[in-house]
Amino acid sequence: MGIADPEAALEKLERFRARLRRDIGDIEANRVRQYLGELYALQPLVEGIASRIDPDNVGRLSEEWSDGTLNTEAAYAETLRLIGILQQRADFEQILGPVGPTLAANRLHRWVWNAAADLWDGGHFDSAVHKASLAVEEQTQPKLGCRGLPGRDLYSKAFSIDDPTAGMPRLRFPHIDKAEQKDAWISAHNGAQHLGMGCAQGIRNPRSHPSGDISEQEALEQLAALNEVICRESLSRLR
Repeated sequence: MGIADPEAALEKLERFRARLRRDIGDIEANRVRQYLGELYALQPLVEGIASRIDPDNVGRLSEEWSDGTLNTEAAYAETLRLIGILQQRADFEQILGPVGPTLAANRLHRWVWNAAADLWDGGHFDSAVHKASLAVEEQTQPKLGCRGLPGRDLYSKAFSIDDPTAGMPRLRFPHIDKAEQKDAWISAHNGAQHLGMGCAQGIRNPRSHPSGDISEQEALEQLAALNEVICRESLSRLR
C-alpha cells in the first residue's frame, strides 16, 4: 500500500473521522461548527494517506474541499472508506496481491519427497529435510561406487572437472559439448558441484541434530534445493 506506518495512518484517519462526526452533529443541531480548524489542519495529511492507499481514487476526498469549504457528510463517507481499506489491508494483500507460483512438495522428485513425506505430515520438518538429504546422497553414492563418501566430498568428486580415473568416475552433462562450449561445460559442472556441496554443508549437516526450530516454509525451500541436486544428477551421465 505504500504506507510506512499503517497503524499511525489509521489513527489519523480515525481522528479525522471523529472530528467530521462532531461537525455533522453541530450542523444537525444548528450549533456553531467548532472543529473546522483541526479538520483543515489534518486535511493535507489525510489526502496524502489517501493518495498512498487508494491512488486511483484520491480525487474523491480532495473534491470535498474544492471550493474552500468542507462537504462534511461526503468527506465522512470517504474517510470511512479509507479506514476500511486500511483495516482490511491484510485481506487486500492476500486476495488481491501479486499472484506468484506455488510449490507443491509432493511434486518434488520422488527421492526427495518419498523420504520426507511421513515425517513432514507429522510436522517434523527438520527431520524430514535431514532424511531427504540422506536419501539424495544415498542415490548418488552407488553411481560413483563410493558408498561411504560423505556429501561434501561426494559432490566435489562427482562433478569435478578433472578427468575421471579408474577409481573415481565423474558425472558429466552429455548435452554440453566440451570441445565446442568449454566455458559453458566448466560452468555447468562447477555449478552442480558447488550446489551439491552447499546442500551437504548447509542443509544436511545442520539437520544431523534436529532442533525443531525450522519453519515449514524454510523446510520446503531446503527440499527444493535438494531437488535441484537431483535434477542436475538426472541430466548427467557417468563417465
